Amino acid sequence: SVQMEDVEMGEAATQPADYVLSRVLIGHKGEVKSVASTSQGMILSGGRDETVRMWIGRRGEYSEHNSLPQQPKGAVVYSIAYYENDEAWRIFVGRKDGAISVYGSGSGNDPLITLKHHTSVVSCLHVDSVKGKLISGSWDNHIIIWPIEELTPGNEVIAALMCEGHTMSVWCVQSLNREDEFHFLSASADQSIRLWHNDQCIKEFKGHSDVVRSLVLLDSSHFVSASNDGCLALWNVENNSPLSVEKAPIDEFIYSMTLVGSDTLVTCGEGGHVIVWKVSEMRGKGAISHIQVMHTPVSSLWCVTALKNKDVVIAASDGRIFVLTRDESRMAPIDIRENLDAELSVRIAAQLQQQQEKESETVTIKVAIDDGNANMELKYVKGTGPSLAAEKFITDNNLPISYLNEITDYIKANIPEAINFAPKRRKVEHGGESGGKMHFSILVEDGRQLTCSFDQSDDPDQVAQEFVEKNGLQIKYLASTAQMVRKEQAKSNSVFYDPFTGGGRYVPEGNGGGMGMGGGDPLTGEGRYIPGASSGVGGGVAEGGDPLTSGGRYVPGASKDVLMPNASLPIDKKRPRGELCPLSKYFVFGAEQFSQKAYDRLVEDNEKSNEGVRLREDQLEMLKELAMKGPEGVRDEQMLVDTLNVGLEWGMEQLLPIVDLFRIALLNEDVNRYYSEGDRSSIIRERLFALLVSDSNDNLKAIVCRAICNLFHHEAGRKMISSEMKTFLPLLGIHLLSSKPILQLAAASALSNWALLLLQTSEKVCELGPREDGIREIVKTLESHLSFGGYREDALTRVLQAIATLMWGDVTVIKLAKSRKIVDIVNRIKDAVVDERSKSLCRDIVEMTFAV
Repeated sequence: SVQMEDVEMGEAATQPADYVLSRVLIGHKGEVKSVASTSQGMILSGGRDETVRMWIGRRGEYSEHNSLPQQPKGAVVYSIAYYENDEAWRIFVGRKDGAISVYGSGSGNDPLITLKHHTSVVSCLHVDSVKGKLISGSWDNHIIIWPIEELTPGNEVIAALMCEGHTMSVWCVQSLNREDEFHFLSASADQSIRLWHNDQCIKEFKGHSDVVRSLVLLDSSHFVSASNDGCLALWNVENNSPLSVEKAPIDEFIYSMTLVGSDTLVTCGEGGHVIVWKVSEMRGKGAISHIQVMHTPVSSLWCVTALKNKDVVIAASDGRIFVLTRDESRMAPIDIRENLDAELSVRIAAQLQQQQEKESETVTIKVAIDDGNANMELKYVKGTGPSLAAEKFITDNNLPISYLNEITDYIKANIPEAINFAPKRRKVEHGGESGGKMHFSILVEDGRQLTCSFDQSDDPDQVAQEFVEKNGLQIKYLASTAQMVRKEQAKSNSVFYDPFTGGGRYVPEGNGGGMGMGGGDPLTGEGRYIPGASSGVGGGVAEGGDPLTSGGRYVPGASKDVLMPNASLPIDKKRPRGELCPLSKYFVFGAEQFSQKAYDRLVEDNEKSNEGVRLREDQLEMLKELAMKGPEGVRDEQMLVDTLNVGLEWGMEQLLPIVDLFRIALLNEDVNRYYSEGDRSSIIRERLFALLVSDSNDNLKAIVCRAICNLFHHEAGRKMISSEMKTFLPLLGIHLLSSKPILQLAAASALSNWALLLLQTSEKVCELGPREDGIREIVKTLESHLSFGGYREDALTRVLQAIATLMWGDVTVIKLAKSRKIVDIVNRIKDAVVDERSKSLCRDIVEMTFAV
């Protein structure tokens, strides 16, 4: 059976029976994102396979009754709600494209009406049957209140209310079911819960430290919230603070929650755990306590709902639906329980192994240097700095000190205790001047006390660079050391006397000479450029203009300057900056050197094609000009797209040269727009998808991936392709691991382009969403590969860029990547690349995981 362990249960006589597995429903072809139920006990489910499925239960068995496919393609189901009255019933389906499909009596498999007012994923739906209203929440941060009686075919004017206030995605809505006024609650990724009266927010509740994912109403005044911070909070709508907060026994995200009866809560979330909670009275305030934990053999459980018979239904990330019960008569047959036990065994074994490793004070790992065998032992003692273990390992094995940072990173990536090590606070002692030099001391995290000496006239950045290199410090010390040098220099006496010109000479960053003179530059006079000054002295260069760059010069310490170098930007390990990270522009594949051989093949393939799709001589000449001159050589866009449309109808064997010319043409903005808008866009998406999943040769698939890259070159293409990430990413992952280097690079480039697009469109959104899905697909593709030694290095570099860009600055995505062991994957890629820039990017990604 689904394995369980009881946690802090009270007396057995007062406790209800534990939940056990009742049934496993199999039908969906992708992860199930939402489940709901009807008053008759029918189960409704929807997910990534773009369908809503109906399950009817008879005598404890469930069978699929009907399926509602969503159109157009890509309309993944994220939320479901059900409504019925004496006259009719309605099923509401919230989709990835922002639409809500409404099904009802007599509609068959086609919706009665489709509501298209949200601009992003409809993440939650709720029906207030008392008021006859549907409430929808979305990743566009908005909530809409819909009058259900007006959601009828042909009705183009609907008196819906838009609710604005949340600053991040809305994850749950829940009405208070009051007879008088219409009030409802909303939960958001901005960590807040809001109380609304119609479309006006009248109260805000703060108490969670992460995304608030689910709400359950206990009565008209009390509710419970569940969050990614792993806590449940009990609230009274009259109070701003929670009555009580209970931490889950499993430190993982909580995604969904349902109420069973009047005093039992069931939650599910990341890690495949189901937790049962008891709500009870305690000194008039109420309390929540967990009474059961169940383990399932899946990575995530997305949604849970209760049935009329008090069984619970849970949507799983592997496409299955679990039904749990407390009724022994509905318990699953022994063979089903044994099969599930077998799946659990691997996960449990891994957990036990981790627990045994934690019990040891000294952790020993095998290390391989460069391409050698892993025959060197490295010992790490819990509670000590990883750099100390790295330094001892280097000394014991007579290795160069240059290995220090790399070995330190390796320890952190492979030993969990090292990740949690809290470094000593750096202590700075200001020593003033000694022996004609200025100096200060720094106590660094590995325990060394280092002294930095310099002259008043030394360049702070050069001093910091030499100090870091001399002492073998990590690059993170560079900016802080330079800043301390500047501070010490600023404390020095500001009066200067030039031994040749006296007091009235040019003083860098000074307002005047030491003797009260005007401070004129001996070369340029008084109107010279003063770094850091707002204007030149004596009416020289206005607004601090640099004599070389004019007004837009670099000002030390000004973080918003457009010419600010990366080294002087504020340090944020979650946002590493470098030559490769984050991505700043899209990868495109332009016109290559014209090949007469390729053109001859095009002419030959044209002759082989059917007469109805054969190109004319002038059309062939236009394609030749496109191949020779690239997108700039396009003179007649309409004729070009007409030509390409004909050529794209060719058979698979003749298609390669046409698709290659098509991807070049996409670099032309007008051609890109033509294929990205209207009905033509869906035709092209389906054509590209069909070619990627077909049995075509790898060269053709590489050209298709290049075409996808070139779609990103213009705004219209980016808008069109952005909605197809879930469709294409799994295919790109497959082709990323192709044996053909040309396909590896093309697939990695397309993957990177999607990462950059997601960064640009959702950089300020800190909840699980599109960037999370991108990370999941990359991990799913790469996690089973033990070595990347045979793969193209520039392709691996672009994969690293995609990973770093998806994670960049998003705490939630970084945590997810960390939990999915992205560090292990990156370290394996690091072993396969030679370019130091790529290795540095690997280190940046690892540092990102340490920063959360």
